Amino acid sequence: MAGPYPDTATVHRLIEERVAAGPDAVAVTYGGRRWTYGDINARANQLAYHLRGVGVGPDTLIAVCLERSPDLIATLLGILKAGAAFVPLDPDYPTDRITYMVEDANAPLVVTSSALTGRIPEGFPRLLVDSQWPAGSTENPRPVASPDDLAYVIYTSGSTGKPKGVALEHRGVVNYLHWCDQNYPAQIPGGIGSILYSSVTFDLTITALFLPLIQGQQLAIPVTGPDQTAFDAAIDLICTNTPISFLKATPSHLEVLAAHLESRDARHHITTIVAGGENLTPSSSPAF
Repeated sequence: MAGPYPDTATVHRLIEERVAAGPDAVAVTYGGRRWTYGDINARANQLAYHLRGVGVGPDTLIAVCLERSPDLIATLLGILKAGAAFVPLDPDYPTDRITYMVEDANAPLVVTSSALTGRIPEGFPRLLVDSQWPAGSTENPRPVASPDDLAYVIYTSGSTGKPKGVALEHRGVVNYLHWCDQNYPAQIPGGIGSILYSSVTFDLTITALFLPLIQGQQLAIPVTGPDQTAFDAAIDLICTNTPISFLKATPSHLEVLAAHLESRDARHHITTIVAGGENLTPSSSPAF
């Protein structure tokens, strides 16, 4: 469907507008931790200034190997604010795959954490978010990225050969997120926007990651426990009767969710469910 969208905007600029409108609103929850829009933005700005200071600019690809956490959100936003693009690496990837992706992207830096530094092969410059986060200005940096510059590069699975990087420009991402903003529900009083449980190496995760922040909603990141997957933790949150604007999931995930709801005699309170990535059949999600 054709229609106007903010074609002069970048992803981070849309989020900065939300920060300006409500800096004290809760942006990200992670267990008992709550980060406001102002908190996330200030931390991202510190990283952005640091990256620019070491020569990072438009279309520079910065690799990111982090677990889902508020630091991940601040890192991705800081990279975009620097004018660069991020390349997400799943910490569970084999070392040779991580090595290939960093080398193929020609990434000058890998942003990771102390707990994951062993996943990064020797010789790659790295920045540890838990011990090396730069101190500096928390003001928004002057915009340098244009809508035609890269926002991120996600690599394919490589099932038919070597993984290939798929590059997305800000213009296309903003266009897609604008459509989602127009068609997915906005703020639910007392609720959250979405749940970040899937890997940021999956393109479907981009919606759950950025759309709530563009809409001024809360992004909930479930905390996993021993022998508990991120989706298991997400199910625990869904079963608390918390209103949720939208959930993006595969049909197989929905089957698991439906089974858990039935076993707990619980109901979900999700306004919009977006299913994709697999074949959807009438029997895939009987509870929805």
